[in-house]
Amino acid sequence: MGKPLYCPCCGYDFRNKNWVKESNDLLKRYNNETYAIVKKSINASSQYTTVHPEDVYKFLRGISTCKEDVVFDGCKTFLRKKHYQLKGLNYVKYIILNLERNEEQIRQRLQKVIGGRVKELKDE
Repeated sequence: MGKPLYCPCCGYDFRNKNWVKESNDLLKRYNNETYAIVKKSINASSQYTTVHPEDVYKFLRGISTCKEDVVFDGCKTFLRKKHYQLKGLNYVKYIILNLERNEEQIRQRLQKVIGGRVKELKDE
């Protein structure tokens, strides 16, 4: 029996793909600032760890469900703490996913520190 082409649970395609093209398609959905900081975090982690195009695709696919401002904040946290010397793209992915999961708790904590209501900034 040969290697399966698709995952029976999630439908992931195991065949060889053009990983760079797929990654660029996922990156195009972000605005210029978020695009730049995501690329910067990928480049920073690739200086210290081995990053293959398939790894970049898996990272971008993992954060594709998150909001854009959470992705921006997670990458900024990763670059500010300078964890890229020891960690790879999976570390960035889990920073972003944890920020997404704990967004309401972070908002409540900010309300206690700042006082009053925290307003979301929206473009007009």
